[in-house]
Amino acid sequence: TYPILTDILQIAYSTYYFIPIVFGILLLRNGQKKEFERSLFLVLFCFYLSYLGYILFPALGPRFSISHLQTVKLEGFLIADKIQNILNKLEGIKRDAFPSGHTGIALTILYLSFIFQRKFFWFSLPIISALIFSTVYCRYHYVIDIIAGIFLTIITVLIGEPYYKIWLKYNQKDFN
Repeated sequence: TYPILTDILQIAYSTYYFIPIVFGILLLRNGQKKEFERSLFLVLFCFYLSYLGYILFPALGPRFSISHLQTVKLEGFLIADKIQNILNKLEGIKRDAFPSGHTGIALTILYLSFIFQRKFFWFSLPIISALIFSTVYCRYHYVIDIIAGIFLTIITVLIGEPYYKIWLKYNQKDFN
C-alpha cells in the first residue's frame, strides 16, 4: 500500500459524513427550499433502503472478514489510522457492508446536485469518485457492495421520485 494515498482515500471516505449536509446547507442558503425537501426525502429514502439491505443481507466488510488473508497491512502516513480507529469505535453494527450505503448516498447526492446545483456537482464529482474507490481500497466494502450501492441509487431514484410526488400530493396542505 501507499501511505499517502491511504491517507487521502481515508479522508475521501470520511467526506461521506459531510457531503449530504454541505449539499443541504447549499440548497437552503440559495433559497431552494423545495429542492431541499425533495433532496432530503430522497436521501432519507436511500438510507432507509440501505438499512433494509443490512437487515436482509447482513455482511461483514473485508476489514473484518478476510483480514487474515491480507498480506499487506493498510497503513497511512499521518491520519488514516486515526480515522479508521475512530470509525471502528463509532460504528456499532459491523454487518453493514451490503449494499454500500456510502456509494448509494454519495451517488444520490451526485444525482441531486446535477439537477439542482451544477457547480456543486462538478466540485463533488472527483471527491465522490475517490470516496467510492476508497470503500474498496480502505477495505470497508467488496466490489459487489459497490455494485449494489449503484443499484441502491437507481432504485432510490426510480421509486423515490414518483413516491415523493404522491407524498407531496397528499401532504402538501399540511406544510402550507
